[in-house]
Amino acid sequence: MKKIDIKGVIINNDHKWIYDELRMQSACPNDVISELEAANGGDIEISINSSGGSVFAGYEIYNAIAEYKGKVVIKIVGLAASAASFISQAPNAEVYMSPLSQMMIHNAATVAEGNHNAMEDASKMLNVTDTTIAKAYMLKSGQPESK
Repeated sequence: MKKIDIKGVIINNDHKWIYDELRMQSACPNDVISELEAANGGDIEISINSSGGSVFAGYEIYNAIAEYKGKVVIKIVGLAASAASFISQAPNAEVYMSPLSQMMIHNAATVAEGNHNAMEDASKMLNVTDTTIAKAYMLKSGQPESK
């Protein structure tokens, strides 16, 4: 079984070199996609210990895992927070949490600056993001969005 780590901050592909240069743990979509391609449909085990990060990088990682044709086991071995929490909800995965692990789910957040139009746009974007992320939890749990 091929093992794939999603550890450290979830970042965009373009930022990966910075984290590598600073020797900081990180995961970007290209990392995960490369590992999935190398697994070539075989069984995989994904180990997650991440405080989250970029929601859009998280979307890409979630979708890559969800489309993988082989058996997927996800183990949360420390923290699956924010974007890492919804990545762990890939519908085709068996998910296991250590009794000494945590999952943190929250509404999307951003930093915005500008006039009332910019604030309204930021608010709309956050609402769309919350709804999009909730779909992952709903698909995995079978529960309605209200739960």
